[in-house]
Formats: sequence, C-alpha cells, structure tokens
Amino acid sequence: GKSYPVIKERLIHERDLWLMDSTYKAPGTKIVAVVGAGHVPGIIEHWGQKIDRETLGVVPKPSLTSRSLPWLIPIIIVISIVYGFLFHDKGWDLLNIWILSNGIPAAIGTLIARGHPLTILSAFIAAPITSLTPLIGAGWVTALVEAIQRKPTVSDCESLSFDTISWKGWYGNRITRILLVMFLSSLGSVIGTYYGAIAIFLEL
Repeated sequence: GKSYPVIKERLIHERDLWLMDSTYKAPGTKIVAVVGAGHVPGIIEHWGQKIDRETLGVVPKPSLTSRSLPWLIPIIIVISIVYGFLFHDKGWDLLNIWILSNGIPAAIGTLIARGHPLTILSAFIAAPITSLTPLIGAGWVTALVEAIQRKPTVSDCESLSFDTISWKGWYGNRITRILLVMFLSSLGSVIGTYYGAIAIFLEL
C-alpha cells in the first residue's frame, strides 16, 4: 500500500467498498458472504456507509499517451526500414536484421519450452510480424499452434494440480506446456524486439 497506493486503491479499497455495499444491501435477514480474507478489515471498517456504486463501476478511459506508447516502437521500426530502402540502400539489410532478431529468440524460447516443430517454425515466422503490432503477440500464435498440434486431453486436466508442482510435470502436461510455449516465445520476441531496434539504429 505504501509503495503502490494507486494499485491498492483499485485492487483493495474499491473492492472493499463494493463487497460491503453488496452484502449490506443483500435481501434477507441472515446473510452469508464469502470474501477474501484481505477484504474483511475494509468491509468491517466501512460497514453501512453510503456508497456511490455508479462511480465505483466507471472504468477510466486510458490516456492518449498510454494508447499511443505501444505503437511507438513499431512505427519507428517501420519508418527506419522504409528510410533504409529509400535513402541508404540498406532496406533489405534492415529487414533481415528485424526478421532474424525477432524470429530467432522467439524460436529458441519455443524450443526451450519443447514446443512442436511446427510451433517453433510459427514462432520464427510470427514474431517479426506480431512485434509490429500491440494487438497480438507471438505467444498467442505459438500457443494456438501448439494446442492444435498437441491437443490437451482429459487426463491433462485431471492431473493439472499435480503436474504444476514440478518442472517435469510442466513439460509433460500438454496444458502447462502450452503456457510455457506462450510465455517463452513471447519473452524471446520481446528480447528480439529491443535487440532488433538497437541493431537497426546502429546500422543506420
């Protein structure tokens, strides 16, 4: 709460008020409310207070800066590559740098997750493209391909709680392996994005 007061306000305080108001206004004479232990002190503290639920329920619109920032790097990369084609005769070199810088780390991440060969290939192909848009990540593509190639079974679902307590289980269970593929390919793509951006600027 001291380090991140805004997060505490959203995740704890506002939920305390919402839960308190919902419980306080619930119909009936004897009410049983099951809440997280972290919310109990706040609910007790604010019990019976008048709450404006409409204000609490409003989701603030993101600022123009927060909406524009994810597009900043992709736009700079595209402009740099186009600039290389038009003025420096380095367009193909810059494009190759971007493709390899993104594709190789994403593919390596998928390989570490022991993804299917087609999933590894999809990571290499998807990462340079998805890195240019914040709307979809390489991990979404690789997770989908992995799920298609190695469909999770009922036994994977049944053993999920047991498999997640060991690395062997994470790699052996098809559901958790999909999560590993998604995470590690995304991590590789992020590393590749920053490396590729720096390499392109140095090349120019």
